[in-house]
Amino acid sequence: MRIAWIIDSNNAGWHPSEKVCQSHAASMRLRVAIPSRALSARGYDTCIFSPALSDELVRNFSCKDIDIAVFAKLANADVTAFRKRAALWLKLADILKRGGVRLVADVCDNHFGDYRGDYLRTLCAMADVITVNTPTMGEIAQQHTGRQASMCSDPVEGAKMPPRFAPGARLRALWFGHQSNLKSCAHALPEFLRLVEHFDIDLHLVTAAHFGAEDICAQINRQLAPRASARFTSWSLKVIQSAFEQCDLVIVPSLPEHQAKVAQSANRLIESLWVGRIVVAHPIASYQEFSSFSYLGTNLANGVLQAINHRDETIRRIERGQAYIEAQYTPEKIADQWESALKQACHLPASPAADPTGMTSGSGS
Repeated sequence: MRIAWIIDSNNAGWHPSEKVCQSHAASMRLRVAIPSRALSARGYDTCIFSPALSDELVRNFSCKDIDIAVFAKLANADVTAFRKRAALWLKLADILKRGGVRLVADVCDNHFGDYRGDYLRTLCAMADVITVNTPTMGEIAQQHTGRQASMCSDPVEGAKMPPRFAPGARLRALWFGHQSNLKSCAHALPEFLRLVEHFDIDLHLVTAAHFGAEDICAQINRQLAPRASARFTSWSLKVIQSAFEQCDLVIVPSLPEHQAKVAQSANRLIESLWVGRIVVAHPIASYQEFSSFSYLGTNLANGVLQAINHRDETIRRIERGQAYIEAQYTPEKIADQWESALKQACHLPASPAADPTGMTSGSGS
C-alpha cells in the first residue's frame, strides 16, 4: 500500500518527512510527518507531496503507484487565496479518484462555519474516509457531512523528560501556541496575573512574531513591573524545548465561545506533560481526558494556587499523565488508528489493535 499525504506548501514537489517534522505548523508535524514515519516503519510506502498551485500542473499530476491520498489541512490564507487553492485541490482530488486512488479527508479544525466550509464539505463528500483528531471534531464533521469519521489522535512528539515542579520566589509560567490562540491568551491574562498578590511572576510567550504577543508583553512590563515581567520569543522547535526547560508550569487558556477552538486537540497539554511540566488550563472537551493529570478550571489563578499548595500531588499528576500518554499517544499507538482508517478506505480488514469505528480508539473514553 502506497500512501501519499497531500500538503499545502510554497515548495511544490516531494517532501522528506524529516523536513516536515521541522514545520512551524503543528498540523504538519502531528498529522503528516509523524504518522507518515510511523507507518513507514511498519513497511508501508509513504510519501509527502505538495501539488503546484496551477491548473496545468494539477491536471498533469500522476497518480501512478499511489493507492491512498490523505488530504491534509489546507493553509488558512485570506479568502481569495484560499478559494483558489481549494479549487485546485478539489481538481486534484477528482483526478486521483477517477484514477482509482482512495481518498482520505483529514479534518483537524472546525472551519465548517466560515469561508472554508464549502471546500471541507465537498472534499469530505468525495473522500472514502474522513479522519478527525478529537471526538468533538468527529461530532461536528458528522453534523456537516452526515458521515461518521475515523479517530486519528494527535501523537505526542519529542523526548519524555523527568517531572519537575519546584517554583522559587518568582513563578516561571509559559504560554505557547499558534498565533490564532493569542486572543484566548490575552483574554485570560488579567485573571492569571492577579497572582502577583501572592508571588512574583515571569511570563514567557512563545508564538509567531508580529501577531500581538510583543504588545502583550510590553503592556505587562509597563503596568506590573517589577512584580510581573513578560517576554516574547518567536517559535521554533529549539526555542520551545528551551522554554520548557526554563518554566515551572504551562498555562493553556481557551475561549469557550470560539467555535473553531472548541474541537481542538489536547496536543499542547500532552506535549507539556510529556516534558515533565504541569498544565493549568481551561476545561474544553478534549482536555477532560487529562483532568486527573493537570489542573483544569474556569479560573487559571486558582489552578496555579492548587498546584503550588499541593506540590507532591502536582508531581504525581505529571507522572500519571506521562504513563497515560505512553499508553495512548505515542506515534506507534496513533499509527494503529491511521492504519485502521487507511485500511477502511481500501475496504481491507482492520488491525485487531485498532478500533475500526475510529471514534473510541486512543481517546481514553
